Amino acid sequence: FFRKTMSAAPTPKALPGFMKPYVGNRHLFSFLKKHEATNPVIANCNSVLNIAPTFKWALSIVPLMGLFSGNPPVEKLDMGQTVALFSTGVVWSFYAVIIRPQWMVSLADLPKEITMDQLRAAGEAHGITDTKIVQNGGKNSAVFAFADADKAAGLLKQGTIKVGETSLATGTSGLNWFNKMLPGSRALFMVNCALAVVHGWNLRRAYVHKKSQSA
Repeated sequence: FFRKTMSAAPTPKALPGFMKPYVGNRHLFSFLKKHEATNPVIANCNSVLNIAPTFKWALSIVPLMGLFSGNPPVEKLDMGQTVALFSTGVVWSFYAVIIRPQWMVSLADLPKEITMDQLRAAGEAHGITDTKIVQNGGKNSAVFAFADADKAAGLLKQGTIKVGETSLATGTSGLNWFNKMLPGSRALFMVNCALAVVHGWNLRRAYVHKKSQSA
């Protein structure tokens, strides 16, 4: 089911024996590997180099949206989870700075793709054409994405905005530039900085709330 790949790198001795054949394998599912050459979406989704950071991005993006929407309210924050995620972000940010070499340029492909999808959706909600989005370097659509995320989400539910192959193509169009400019270590640093900043801000919110309650 999973593809076994022998790596040229030394196999860690601490690993259990049944895991050693998988060292160096970045493909999640072996049966999808034959489709990777013809389908870049499958190639990205079947790579652990993309899926792993995507899970970590989710730990930052969901709370970040909560900061804008005010939900959950500060009094309902899970402090244990917030402290743990903040600490994880800080530690991994330092780790991303010191590891060498780390040039897995595909590390942040899926988050960038998702981001571009949402920018396009927000842009369409305001009647912005693809040409204008490209000409403005995405700046206007980025502003609209934050300012009217709720409006865009509502239009998505109604089916007014068609986010399918066209928006996916828009999202992937900028990946070549990002891949050249964003080595894996930098991407790893960014995602963990985001994790630390978002949950650090939640800790600050909780502190200010507690201080105002005790005053």
